[in-house]
Amino acid sequence: MKSINYVLSFFMVIFLSAAIMILSSNIVLRISSMYVYHFNDSQAVLNIPYNVNGSEMADGISGYLSSFSKDEFQVYEDNRIYKDPLFNKNEQAVMKKAKQTLAIELGIGIFSLAGALGTYLYLLKNGFTEALRNRGKLTVGITAFLIILRVILCSSKGFRTWLYSFCIGIKLKKDSLLVMVLGDPLYKTYLLFATVLAVALLGIYAYVTYVTAKEKRIFY
Repeated sequence: MKSINYVLSFFMVIFLSAAIMILSSNIVLRISSMYVYHFNDSQAVLNIPYNVNGSEMADGISGYLSSFSKDEFQVYEDNRIYKDPLFNKNEQAVMKKAKQTLAIELGIGIFSLAGALGTYLYLLKNGFTEALRNRGKLTVGITAFLIILRVILCSSKGFRTWLYSFCIGIKLKKDSLLVMVLGDPLYKTYLLFATVLAVALLGIYAYVTYVTAKEKRIFY
C-alpha cells in the first residue's frame, strides 16, 4: 500500500503542476481586464480607424472566448444609425480556432485539477501527510520552474510564431485588424497576468498543504 501511495503522490505533483499552468493561462485569456490592460498599455485600439474604445473591444473578445454560444466572433462600431462589423471572415475563423483551443485546454486543466484533488484527498485520508508535505515542496519547485520557462519561451518571437501555427494555423495579413489589436505586445500582458495568477494558485496550494498536512508535534 505504501508503494502505491508513493507513486500516487508523484502523480499528484504532475497533475497539480499541469493544472496550475494550464488554468492560469486559460483563465487570463478569457478575462476582460487582461485585454483592457493591454489596450491601455499599448494604445492599440486608439491606432485603429474605428470608433470603438478599449473596454468595448475587450468585452467583445472576452465575452466571445468565455461564451458557450456558437455565434461568430464580432465587435461592432456604433455609427448611431447602424452598427458596422469590424472583423472579417478570416479573422472570425482565427477567433473560432482560438476558442476551440481554449475549450480543449480548459478540459485538460479541469481533468488535471480533479486528478490532483482526488489524489490529495486520498493520501490525506490515509495519513500520508509526510509525503504530502514533501511533494508539496516538489510541486512548488517544478511549478516555479515551469512559470519561468513559460516566460522565457513566450518572450521568444520564434516560439510564439510556432505556437500560433500549431494552435491556429490561419494566416492573417500584417495590417489585419485582429493583428493590430491582439498582436505584439499582447504576450507581455498575458505573461504578467498568467504569472501573477499562477503564483497566487501556487500560494493557495502551499497554504492548504500547510494547514491540512502539517506535522503533528507533541512538544513545541
